[in-house]
Order: sequence, then C-alpha cells, then structure tokens
Amino acid sequence: MKRIIITVTNDLELDQRMHKTALNLSENGFNVLLIGRKTSKSGAISRVYPTKRFRLCFQRGFLFYAAYNLRLFCWLVFHKWDAVLACDMDSLPGAWGAKKLRRKSLVFDSHELFSEVPELQNKPRVKRFWVRLEKYFLPKLNYAYTVSESIANYYHEKYGVKMDVIRNLPMKEAPEETFNLSSEKPFIIYQGTLNVGRGIDKMIDAMQFIPGYNLIIAGDGPLQTELQNRARQSSADKQVIFAGRISFEKLRGLTKQAVLGLSLEQDLGLNYRFALPNKLFDYWHAGIPAIVSDLPEMKALMQKTQAGKFVSESIDAERLATEINALLKDAEVYDKMKKAAQKAASEYHWENESKRQLEIFRSIFKPSEINT
Repeated sequence: MKRIIITVTNDLELDQRMHKTALNLSENGFNVLLIGRKTSKSGAISRVYPTKRFRLCFQRGFLFYAAYNLRLFCWLVFHKWDAVLACDMDSLPGAWGAKKLRRKSLVFDSHELFSEVPELQNKPRVKRFWVRLEKYFLPKLNYAYTVSESIANYYHEKYGVKMDVIRNLPMKEAPEETFNLSSEKPFIIYQGTLNVGRGIDKMIDAMQFIPGYNLIIAGDGPLQTELQNRARQSSADKQVIFAGRISFEKLRGLTKQAVLGLSLEQDLGLNYRFALPNKLFDYWHAGIPAIVSDLPEMKALMQKTQAGKFVSESIDAERLATEINALLKDAEVYDKMKKAAQKAASEYHWENESKRQLEIFRSIFKPSEINT
C-alpha cells in the first residue's frame, strides 16, 4: 500500500479540507498520515486515519515557518513514504527538499493565493519573500491543484504551472452533531476565521438596523478581541453572539438553525478577489441562502445558482442591513433562494469534487501498487 504524507501548518482540529482529503485517499487504497502542528489552544482529535502534530518553539512569523519546514524535512528524510501532499506555500519548502533527496513524488494543494493574502499587503519585504518562493517552486511542479479557476489562471499566467481546480466543498453525508445555542431570536451566521478583510465589522455594525435577528459569529482568530469590543460598544451588543471555535460536526448542526449565511470578503488583494470560500457551500448544505460580496468567483456562482444574493464588497453597514431586511421580509423570494440553496447543495459536494483529486494520486503510481 502506497503511503501518502499530507502536511499543513495548522493544528488539524478544524481543517475540514484536510480531513476530507485524508478520508478520500485512505478510503481508496492509500496509507495516509496527516501532519500538522500542536499549539497551546489545540484540542484532542480522533480520526479514522493517523495524525501527527509537531510541537514547535515558535508559533508565528519567519521563525515559525522555518522551524516547521526544517522539522518536516527531517521527519520526511527519516521515515518511509511514497508521495507527499504539501498544502500551501508555507509547507512546500520542507516537502520539496525531502522529495528531491528521497526522489519521491510531490503534489501541491494551494488553498489560497498565498503571496496575496491581506495580511501581507502592508509588509512588502515579507511579501517579496513569498513571491520568490512561488517563482522558484511553482514552475517545477508536476502535480498541483487549487480552489478556484481564477487562482489557477493566475498561477498559470505568471509561472506557467498548470493547476487543476478542486474546490473545498462539503461532504454530502457529513457527520453532524447537535449544537445548543441560546438565541431567543432567529439568527444570521458567519462562520470562519476572524481575520482582516472578512467584513465581520460591517456585519456587527449592521445588526442595530436588523432588530428582529441575532448574529452568530462561529470561529476565532486574530481580530477576536477587537471585534468583541466593537460589539460591546454597539447598540446591538446583545444581538451579537461569539460562539468561538466549534468542531465541524457541531458547526454543521449550528448552521442548519440559521436563516441566512454571510460571506462578505473585501477586495484587499488578489487572494480575496479570487476567493471561493468554503463557508458559502457550507451554508447551502445547511439549507440556507447566503449574501456574498460581488467578487468574481462568488458573484459568478451566485448568478448561476440564484441561491442567495451578492452585494458590493464596499457596501456600508446600513445598506447591508437594508439588503438583509429586504430578503428576510420577502417570503416568496426567500423561499425561492432557500430551494435554490438546497439544489446547489445536491450539485456542489465533495463526493463529486474528490474524484479528480483521486485521479491525480492514482496517476502517480501503477494500478497494481494501489489497494482498491
């Protein structure tokens, strides 16, 4: 049985994409090990496939990335494996070095346009570093895929690398757990990391104009304290509930109780401009419509499915509230969008999307080398 090492720099706990990838490969004839890192906030995880999490002295910045890749390289040099799946640029150097030394296969999974994330836009030296890594590694890749057509086209035009597109879609039959949340009012939900450029501040400010509903923010991240303070200072303080980190099984149960999902990324660099957030599909699989930014990938998908609506990425809070109120008060339009969301969920799911991922890994080996 061929052994696949999957490597990512997060703590694995809430990473649905890596969980689905590991399941897909392990259920189709491969011996899989998923590698991440352990932090002070990391909880216990129990999976049907093996996992490993590195403990590192550094938790952020250049020293963290250097330490992770050095640890990964050394681990890969001294253990048995047949192919490595490196997820994003921050795990590629260590995987690449081991691939060259061991003369094994490497697959690259680009979850985002790494050098264009909003956090790097005001850090030109750091951005140049990641661009240099892209320029060095990407033209050399034989197997690569990413999450949207726009990102794939960007990498192809800039570096000549041909990437498949494998979107981060929910499983049709995903595990689900009940999540009990005390909310006296029906609620709108945002799920995801609390990062810059996600429009969460506007969501909070808009709630003072949407008196009949609460806003549930499911996730944590760098802006958590700032956003909590913003909510406390707002007249809609009691309408905004921070649910914190939630396992993806419980998150699915929570989202099904919502009436509407939000994904309001702002145009703070090409990574967000070309984004196709997985939470959009999570909302549809929960049976609810979504309001999204009018950035290219999200707008095109919303126009195709009619499973919600798009608004200007620069919309202000009051206008956002007007759009939300108009949708929730129009029962006929809302019901049409809800049915469209359920239809979209039947088309956009991991069981379809994962077939191409499996084809890529099967193409690396001879059929007789894979247990099927």
